[in-house]
Amino acid sequence: MSGRMRILLELERILLVLDAEDPAAEALRELMDPLWYGLDDEERRLLNDRAISGYGDRHTIPFELGADLFGPARDLGGTQAEVGPLEFGDWRSAA
Repeated sequence: MSGRMRILLELERILLVLDAEDPAAEALRELMDPLWYGLDDEERRLLNDRAISGYGDRHTIPFELGADLFGPARDLGGTQAEVGPLEFGDWRSAA
């Protein structure tokens, strides 16, 4: 996911919080235009094809973009340390 697309999605979430007639919402929409036009055709297609739903938290935009949105994981090198379960003598010590 490009940086532009990530920022555009975050700004859309903010717009959901703002009232549609709020002057700040209009100013934010104006700022989003260059980001939208800066996306490549594939990113715009992905955003246009999504289904926006209003269930659950009213400030979320759940959508499915498919497995092709993110590329394969990068190998960061190194090794992953194995960590066993944590042990607490008293449950209050974990709080």
